[in-house]
Amino acid sequence: MPRFIADLHVHSCLSPCTDIDVSPRTLATRARDLGIHLLALTDHNACKNLPAFEECCHEFGLVPVFGMELTTTEEVDVLCLFETLDRAMDFEALVHRDFPRFPLDEKFWNPQYVVNSQEEILDELDFLLTTASRLDLSTALTEVHRRSGLCIPAHIDRSHNSLHSQLGFLPPDPFDAVEITLKPEQSKELIDPGTLPLVADSDCHVLEDLGQRHTIFEAEEPGFEGYRRALGNLAVKPCWGFPREQGL
Repeated sequence: MPRFIADLHVHSCLSPCTDIDVSPRTLATRARDLGIHLLALTDHNACKNLPAFEECCHEFGLVPVFGMELTTTEEVDVLCLFETLDRAMDFEALVHRDFPRFPLDEKFWNPQYVVNSQEEILDELDFLLTTASRLDLSTALTEVHRRSGLCIPAHIDRSHNSLHSQLGFLPPDPFDAVEITLKPEQSKELIDPGTLPLVADSDCHVLEDLGQRHTIFEAEEPGFEGYRRALGNLAVKPCWGFPREQGL
């Protein structure tokens, strides 16, 4: 079975905690150079840079996954991943329907830029995107699955905005996987994922970090459905270090 490389937790200049030079174009260029096949853009509580991301991925020969890192009312970060741009944008409309509009303070945060595929600024959002949304964890899962997406609690082993920090346990909801930042033997000491597949992603906020953690998955082809089937078959392996360094 062919093996492919995925990094499905990546931020752009739309996220206020990300370097403003991290655009859909620079992400796609670096992902191509690293040998990544499947790439997701998952800005905080927003999807507005996904149209540019789709265009850049196609230009550089990558398979795009359309995502968001949602912060639930419990302040748990969850990766919400979709196969199509339309489904992701529809999910964003739901999240933003009653999203808190706290002003962004540029003394503490970077500007939140919406850009096109050529890195031209189209818009700048003035409300802070890292605020917790009005969707609770269970509702988020339901709404993601309603749109045929994947719902994966992010960095479950971190000391903030994670299942470990906010809940201290893994709820019985049917998540598709859990994302770890520590190696499996270390993560299990914090929260036991049970039979759920483990994945790793870079959570890139600085371009040089892209691919530093990634997931190898076995599939017939490197698309969204191939990744979904690999999760179901537990044919995924979280990895640390850049892909080219591992000879992949």
